[in-house]
Amino acid sequence: GPAAAEHAADAVRRVTALARSSPNLRWDPEATARINEILAGLSAADLAELFSGIDALSDQTLASLVGRAWIAKDPAAALTALNAKAGPPPGWLATVTFLSWGLDEPATALGWLDSPGFPAALADQREKLRVSVLRMLAERDFALATDAVRKATPESAASVLQSWGGLYAEDPGMRSQLVDFAKTTGRAEDYAYLNVALLGRWPQGDAVGMLNYLVDLRGYLESGAVPAGSRPFVDGAAVAAAMMREYDRPALDWWMERHANEPAVPQPLREAISAWSEQHPDKALQWLAEQPASPQRDALATTTLPALFKLGKYPQAADQVAQIADATLKQQASQRLDASWSIADPGAAAQWRESLKGK
Repeated sequence: GPAAAEHAADAVRRVTALARSSPNLRWDPEATARINEILAGLSAADLAELFSGIDALSDQTLASLVGRAWIAKDPAAALTALNAKAGPPPGWLATVTFLSWGLDEPATALGWLDSPGFPAALADQREKLRVSVLRMLAERDFALATDAVRKATPESAASVLQSWGGLYAEDPGMRSQLVDFAKTTGRAEDYAYLNVALLGRWPQGDAVGMLNYLVDLRGYLESGAVPAGSRPFVDGAAVAAAMMREYDRPALDWWMERHANEPAVPQPLREAISAWSEQHPDKALQWLAEQPASPQRDALATTTLPALFKLGKYPQAADQVAQIADATLKQQASQRLDASWSIADPGAAAQWRESLKGK
């Protein structure tokens, strides 16, 4: 009735006045607390009306406060409106507001993501919202966070585990809990992504701890616990992570012992070999030169080529191509070398092509 409408209008006026009188609402806990108190007494419809009048670009903090109060009462309508508000970048307001709800009431917020009430129009945002909360939830509610990761899509689980690995690499207790958890999800790749993040951010002064971790990791990978189909990716990711910390030769030698007959290089290892070849080309080429012929040696040789091209090391690239045993791979690598070398140094490329005749 009229009394309720007047009460809502008065509340809106008070919120607006508080926001305007604050020198910086984001750093004004007193004004924020008073605004939140007023917003808590408004209906979802009142909050929707108040939100519609806010310029999210100039009043980001107020828009987020109103959105936070609204999302608790009508998440579908609130999130849709938050997502539509202009702001850098698109969808930012929806993500930060949902994150605030998710950290205050994680079980409710995460449950709602999978409920029939979740708006179909925001289906492409669902996993982004889930990941935003789970990344921050491990310390607050480890059981709930890990249970949600277990049920998440493989892509979301990988993203969260990589975040956790980066956040807790320097926390031995949390590290241990995360490793134990990642071995139980039923997806071997989860453990692989966690290892990459943990080893990438491992404390610089704890070389002994890192080596002990690698020894344990090697034991686990050799135990047969990882399903055969996942082994190349999981092993490759572990080797890539070790290489990031310059534990390259032992890790690569171990890789070749297990995967010399593999014809492909898993993506994490491909990226690590590429970076290694660019940063330490002589070291990389020396190691490759020591490897006996095998399908994996051929695949690794082709992986070094873009880095060698970038460094202008075309004769060394030609040596790598010459050592490739697989005829199809050799042909493809030769074509890539010819195309790149011909642009960089047409004369030298022509001499190389000439040298191949009769071979």
